[in-house]
Amino acid sequence: MIEAGIVGAGPVGAAAAKTVASQGVNVSLFEEHYEIGRPTRCAGIVSNRAIQESDLECEDFILNKVKGALVYPPKLNEDPMLISDSSHRACIVDRAKFDKKMVKKAVDNGAKLNLGHKVVDWDGKTLVVEGKKHRKRVKPSVLIGADGPSSLIRRKISFKNPSRFLKGAQVTLSGFEFSDKNYVELFLGSDFAPGFFGWVIPIEDKKNTARVGLCTSNKKRPAMYYLKKLLNDHPSLSKRKWSAEYNWSIGSIPIGPPKSTQRGRTIIVGDAAGHAKPTSGGGVYTGILCGKLAGDAAASFINNDGKLEEYEVRWRECIGRELKAGMLMHQVLGHLSDRNINSIIKKIDNSQNLKIISDYGDMDYPSKLLPRLLGRNPSLVFYPFKAMAHLFINRILSVFNFS
Repeated sequence: MIEAGIVGAGPVGAAAAKTVASQGVNVSLFEEHYEIGRPTRCAGIVSNRAIQESDLECEDFILNKVKGALVYPPKLNEDPMLISDSSHRACIVDRAKFDKKMVKKAVDNGAKLNLGHKVVDWDGKTLVVEGKKHRKRVKPSVLIGADGPSSLIRRKISFKNPSRFLKGAQVTLSGFEFSDKNYVELFLGSDFAPGFFGWVIPIEDKKNTARVGLCTSNKKRPAMYYLKKLLNDHPSLSKRKWSAEYNWSIGSIPIGPPKSTQRGRTIIVGDAAGHAKPTSGGGVYTGILCGKLAGDAAASFINNDGKLEEYEVRWRECIGRELKAGMLMHQVLGHLSDRNINSIIKKIDNSQNLKIISDYGDMDYPSKLLPRLLGRNPSLVFYPFKAMAHLFINRILSVFNFS
């Protein structure tokens, strides 16, 4: 008998499975692919906090550690702003290896892994799963949907979609000429990544490997168009050399969780629930954290007649306010002109402000930094105020079909 079913064997589903199984519950983890971690569509940069939250003792999945970022403004003839720290701020990981270790941890704690098993239906009571040669129906007491951006579980139970889906594209380059392997490179501006940003992620290996990608909120052109434009036309990247390119991929990142992520005996978590950070698109830390909370709620419900509603309460207590603040920051930044972004970078690119960023910047809780910067630079308030006014006017116009 399956007491808890979990759909999706990424790090989020694995964290949920391990948490439930470690409390003596019979857990089945369903993954439609035949190999964990494939295909990989992630940039693979995670915070130190995410590594700690994973509970993995061996860190051989870490490919590099970075101390900060080189931020290229939209004004193309300007030098990048360097944000740095004396110690590393984030890790570059092999996502396939990381995912496999997370799943192994779940299996070691008693979860049953079902590879090549695609979930095709769920009505709140019966889960329909297709294997290679058979179709079966199971009736778990609780189902946790950790099945990604296009979550079937979210659709079948009629949860609302996350507020926005960012479009992403990425390619892996070898023989790449880095500015500095100690830093991630970020590219801003409407020409190359409208509504978000592009990146170069350095991997510490003999092949000088880089992951180059971007996300955009622009609906008119595909993300791959902007990625090729970034590689071919950006004055910094277009001058770099590389020997080979492979693993071209596209995907989406849902941001802005729906009002409800639990209904009846169903829970959605991670990308299925829009748990990625709206400011960076990263979802490993938030997903693993929420996966554990989902697992705790499921185990409590099964073992002690606890309430599944506690999952909703607890994840919103932990990161709900941060995700709301991040969504507002995302909307504001998305409505800033390139000229405004250039002005902001010019104002904050000095030793005092960069020290504030170094001291208070946090990949997982970026809203902590904003009051510090605004406190020292009150004139910066003008830019988000202008962007919010623009956003408000656009919404009013759309209501009356004027735009």
